[in-house]
This record gives sequence, C-alpha cells and structure tokens, in this order.
Amino acid sequence: MENMLLENTPDIVVILVPLIISITAIVISIYTAKKSEDVRLYSSLDNTYTQLMKVGVDHPDFRDPHKTNNYKKSFDGSRLYGYESYAFMSINMVATVYDRYKKIPRTWYNIIKIEGDLHKSWFYDNSQKFRDEFVDFIDQKIINSKKN
Repeated sequence: MENMLLENTPDIVVILVPLIISITAIVISIYTAKKSEDVRLYSSLDNTYTQLMKVGVDHPDFRDPHKTNNYKKSFDGSRLYGYESYAFMSINMVATVYDRYKKIPRTWYNIIKIEGDLHKSWFYDNSQKFRDEFVDFIDQKIINSKKN
C-alpha cells in the first residue's frame, strides 16, 4: 500500500502544480485588470473635472457662491443658459462619481461637497433630472451635513 501511494504521488503533483499555477495566474490577471480599470476611471473623471475647472476659469462668476446661490437673479439671457449648462455638467459629473464608486474616495467626496454646495440652488430647482437615490445622497450627506 505504501508503494502504491508513492507511485501515485508524482501523478498528483503533475496535476496539482499546473492547476495551482493557472489559478494563481487567473487571480493575478483579475486583480491587475481591476486596478487598471480603477486607474482608467480615476483618470477619466479627473480629466472631466479639469475641463469643468477650465470653464470655471473662463467664467469665474459660475463659481461664485454669491451668484450661484441666487443664479436666476445673478444671470440673465445667455449667461443664465450658460450657468445652467455649467451647473448641470458639474452635478452630472458628481452623479457619475456617485454611481461609479461603492465607497466614494475622500478626494472625490470633497469635490462632491464643493460642487453640491456651489450649485445647490440649481440642483434643488432641477433635482427631477437625477435619480431619487442620488438626490437623497446630495441632500442628506452633502448639502445638509453642514447644518448638523
């Protein structure tokens, strides 16, 4: 019986070693793909936010809380349409961050707070354009968190 066990041992090793190596390679590939996707997502969102900031540099009044909190009186005509488009792009980018991350990274959470506070008047006037879950998140965790 002992002889039989020793004779079968090489067969088991021949089967198990490649199997373990294959499973390890698959796990490493999945991990690497996930990390690559995370980097791509962050880079894409960062690029979008950079573009929004460039618009803000070109139109600093779109980032002035004194004007954005009362945007309907602060802007008129094409400036009002411009601000409303800018606010929509900003909040839509925030919604994308919210949708993409199960746990929002601190860097993005801070940006969400800044954008949510800056465009809160527009957001409340246009909250029907967004999912209820996102509206609740912005309302409770971002805008009203300063009241607590």
